[in-house]
Amino acid sequence: MRHYKRVILSSVLAGFVMTMFSSHDEALAQSKRPYACEKPAVHHPPIRDYGKGVSKNWLAPGYLTQLVNKWDANYIRQGCQAFLDGKSWDDSCLNGRRPVEQIKKDVPKDFFALDNATAGKLLAKVKGNEAYLEALAFCRANGIYTKAR
Repeated sequence: MRHYKRVILSSVLAGFVMTMFSSHDEALAQSKRPYACEKPAVHHPPIRDYGKGVSKNWLAPGYLTQLVNKWDANYIRQGCQAFLDGKSWDDSCLNGRRPVEQIKKDVPKDFFALDNATAGKLLAKVKGNEAYLEALAFCRANGIYTKAR
């Protein structure tokens, strides 16, 4: 049980850190940074409001955010690969361009009925943050992005 509390706490902490560090303002959104948005994905309404009033556990928005991070990671990696292959790629803000309804289909049907401990186990398996960091590392290793991005 102690392990699951740690997993839940680390997931909540990761979400908090992501929110704090991804608090973009309009200047950032208009900058040349790839995928920069005025609002981070976690504050984009289709993701932010997911599960509100329906879920018995409070991890539903975090679970969807992790799935979105996995989708973003795949998209970013594809973009870096396209760049390496000499192809063009749209690296503007992803808010409004993600297939959120399709991503929601990856949430287990019974997720809203799960208790927090069980939901935390599932959340720990998604590893969306790790996939995102791996995609950025791939891009940096190939000289596409600097450490500051």
